[in-house]
Amino acid sequence: VLNYAYTDRCALTMGNVFSIIEAAQLCQMKSLFEYCCDFLAGHLDHENIFQMYKFAKANSNSKLLNTTYNYLM
Repeated sequence: VLNYAYTDRCALTMGNVFSIIEAAQLCQMKSLFEYCCDFLAGHLDHENIFQMYKFAKANSNSKLLNTTYNYLM
């Protein structure tokens, strides 16, 4: 999170992205939250699509919500 604050980059993986999202929300770092959501949108597959849809809906992230919806259709 600190690295992102200085470089606008963060090494995201499917293993760490939800922890980083949690930290971004705690620190009110909207740009990091959006960066993580963009990462998630790029890593949708048939195994995680419903988890991502529920996450997007719970967090009112319309961009990710639309992406997951389109994936499902």
